[in-house]
Amino acid sequence: MRLWPFGRAGKRADHPSSSRQEERGPSAGSRNPDHPSPHRSWPGAVRFQAQDVLEAIDEPLILVNRRLRLLWANGAGRMLLGSHAEAGRDIRLYLRTRDVITTLERMAHSPASAPVRLVTRHRQGQMERVYELHLHAIRPPAGTDESGTGEEPSILLHLRDISALDRAERMRADFVANVSHELKTPLAALIGFIETLRGPARDDPEARERFLALMDAETRRMDRLVGDLLSLTKLESEPPLARDARADLVTVVERVISLMQPVAARANVPIRSQISPARAPVHGEEDRLVQMLTNLVDNAIKYGRPGPVTVALKAAGSEWVLAVEDRGPGIAAEHLPRLTERFYRVD
Repeated sequence: MRLWPFGRAGKRADHPSSSRQEERGPSAGSRNPDHPSPHRSWPGAVRFQAQDVLEAIDEPLILVNRRLRLLWANGAGRMLLGSHAEAGRDIRLYLRTRDVITTLERMAHSPASAPVRLVTRHRQGQMERVYELHLHAIRPPAGTDESGTGEEPSILLHLRDISALDRAERMRADFVANVSHELKTPLAALIGFIETLRGPARDDPEARERFLALMDAETRRMDRLVGDLLSLTKLESEPPLARDARADLVTVVERVISLMQPVAARANVPIRSQISPARAPVHGEEDRLVQMLTNLVDNAIKYGRPGPVTVALKAAGSEWVLAVEDRGPGIAAEHLPRLTERFYRVD
């Protein structure tokens, strides 16, 4: 028999406990046997509403008995288990993570155990999801026994999808590693320069000037890194854009080209502009747009191959297309989703 939600939608003639389940209410088995279940006195309409609520919860709920056989699952639980899941089948056929199985087996032999929280990974097709799994031992209500009523202790599995949180945590770890690398490189260079100035280059004015220039460049590099961190923090803490914030992309492009001309000249990289419209009004703050475009042009100058950097602005229907083009090798498709991560670099 397929897994069915209990109650009105899941009542089946071939399910031996469906009628008794409805009489008790949707979660009578979760009550302390020392206290009468209030669900016994619920009106039928209220019972059905509670059953519908459990079925509508978008987090998987799965109930198994002490033999770890499937008893019930809500819609999200059935979707997690798959279309082949059936009542009476062993849950271990569907959830095969070792720590989950070990914990379930331990709880099956000790139904009075406290709730357990686990973090587990479950693959659905090509996608791996990360779940926070809560296991609760459910004892039958007072006055029932396993042999006479079909009631028995059971275990409720409640899974909460934390895949997004897991991705964010891994991004934070990558961010710390990338920032550490970015800071460690100039610091290591500075330490080497200082040691050289104290030793072999102590009495060599030409070497001293050369190393001081390199130290100045590395110090400025670290200053830019710290400045980027402060800018990111400021952007994340600022309130949303005001509804009346307006900017002109033509003005933004002209400002950025003027700002970046000295940088481009030092790198011997010409900057070209291809601006079709006379004006390009958009909803946004001009300073933020200037900062965004400045970063793109700066990257094009630093990492592009020899050749011009082109900033183009054109209309596309009701939208504006702003593009920065260089002669670089491009970025592989697998790296594109991570381009907005802080300090992420393609090796």
